[in-house]
Amino acid sequence: MEELSGWLKDFGAYDAELDRVAFTSRWVAAERGLESDRPDALFVDPFAKNLGGTSGMAFSEKIATMYEEMFGWRDWHRCWMAIRTKVLDEAITDFASSADGSRFQMVNLGAGLDTRAFRLECLADCSVCFEVDMPEVLRVKDHAMSALKAHSKCPRVPLAADVTDENLEAKLFAVGFDVKVPTFWLLEGLVMYLDPEPVKVLLGKLFALSAPGSKIACGFLGDPNMKMPPGAPLPPFICPPADFEELLRGYGWNNVRTAIFGDPEMNFGRYPVDRPPDTTQCFCFASRSGADVSCSAKM
Repeated sequence: MEELSGWLKDFGAYDAELDRVAFTSRWVAAERGLESDRPDALFVDPFAKNLGGTSGMAFSEKIATMYEEMFGWRDWHRCWMAIRTKVLDEAITDFASSADGSRFQMVNLGAGLDTRAFRLECLADCSVCFEVDMPEVLRVKDHAMSALKAHSKCPRVPLAADVTDENLEAKLFAVGFDVKVPTFWLLEGLVMYLDPEPVKVLLGKLFALSAPGSKIACGFLGDPNMKMPPGAPLPPFICPPADFEELLRGYGWNNVRTAIFGDPEMNFGRYPVDRPPDTTQCFCFASRSGADVSCSAKM
């Protein structure tokens, strides 16, 4: 792996463009880089530090200072980032293992600078990984991964699309999405930025596109009374865990369960023992059982 200064020199103007179109993704990448450098790392992302860059690291420091003042826990977000990444890595690995040689695909919605297609060995058996995001994000990400000489573990298809686009299904089909193949749907840091109605529409679409055996992992904010920095508005979509689970069940998803930051499943010995689980940060997992794919999802 090249050192940060080396590839940034070659990256040129694209570094500034990453700041412009994928700033929060650089923050995420920087914190994954911090975790990867720990001797007790929960995962290793060899690309994260470079993708985060100096701007991602600077913003992580700013957030750490803010959370120290707000919660008395400087590494609150860094801890959350490490745990959520580990939990999702394990969920994808378990899904790939359960395929037992059968075909499966993955769709990463709002993929940003996520590198799982390049670093998770379990995806070597994946038919295709679709990464959905805005065109400018995908363009600079492709340039960055090329500069890092990164190679995806499976066929990777960037799809420039707005996840709220009413033609999302058609765009997926156009690039090879197979409605008959089990899918792992990843919505890691997406729905909190959407209005409630588009979230509901999207979750319904994903179920309709899912073959039996498909799974979904969706991050969401679960505390309507969550504390925000001074002057910052609440995100548009916040939903208590029980209500979010009911929302998924209403579309037909099965085996619905929520993991909350600090729960045994989302802890790994990193969460302070004197703090209750934090419903601000949650992930809901669900699957689709049954014999037939919904007739509403057609090519």
